[in-house]
Amino acid sequence: DDLVPLQVKLALEETVFGWSNLMSDIFGHVGFTLGYYLLTFAIVTQICWKRDKEGDYVLIWGMSEELFRTIRAVLSFVAGFNGFRTVRRRRRVWLRAPYGTHAYELDEKRRRKSVAESDRTTLLGRIRRRR
Repeated sequence: DDLVPLQVKLALEETVFGWSNLMSDIFGHVGFTLGYYLLTFAIVTQICWKRDKEGDYVLIWGMSEELFRTIRAVLSFVAGFNGFRTVRRRRRVWLRAPYGTHAYELDEKRRRKSVAESDRTTLLGRIRRRR
């Protein structure tokens, strides 16, 4: 009744998501944190600056530049921190043990449970169950 056997699903999952090298740490922690920070920094800057009739940029609501810089810095830091937390919460996906190691074997029960839960909650899993 399953198109793809569970063992193949688990091996594919490890191949796609089982990064256990330095690049995982860099992309997962530094990349996302910096991305959230820079995106928030740019959005807040775009929202708070507007052009006046003479074509010069002025801050909205007449706020001071110090207040603007403080608000932008706080919001950007909070966004960066939340990005870091998101990666840390999903650490199981980003930083798994390499395929074939003892740590990989110890994690088999959790992986099977995770695949079964994904099959219950995703559209593809529900489609497969209907067959």
